[in-house]
Amino acid sequence: MRSVEDEPLPFAVWLAEATTLSDFCTEASEADEDRAVRRAFWLFKHSVPAIRSLADPYLKESVVELVLQRDGAEAAFRLVAGERASFTVTPLEGDASRVVAEIAFDGERPTRGEGSSPALAMIAAWATYLTTPG
Repeated sequence: MRSVEDEPLPFAVWLAEATTLSDFCTEASEADEDRAVRRAFWLFKHSVPAIRSLADPYLKESVVELVLQRDGAEAAFRLVAGERASFTVTPLEGDASRVVAEIAFDGERPTRGEGSSPALAMIAAWATYLTTPG
């Protein structure tokens, strides 16, 4: 049973929030990873059914929080992105303090994100993938 908390946001609002998240992750420090994961989860839960179908639409906040505390931001975000998402994470050429992540779903076009940590780059790539026309 879905709750009101899982209702999709109006698409224009959701799109603006996802774009803001991608921009945030690109500029954020590693200290902001938990915040970015929580925001990604919130966006996931308030997305349209087509986006929620990319991962586990029944994923609970308590599970994400447990994994976040136990295994870190990258592992927690992988729950949000779902098993269909494949990531490639590499250091940014010429800048050892930056990371580039590419995400693809089911072998589709990869989308790139950048951040100061693997988790932030992955979230930036995910948000960019979801906000870029395919």
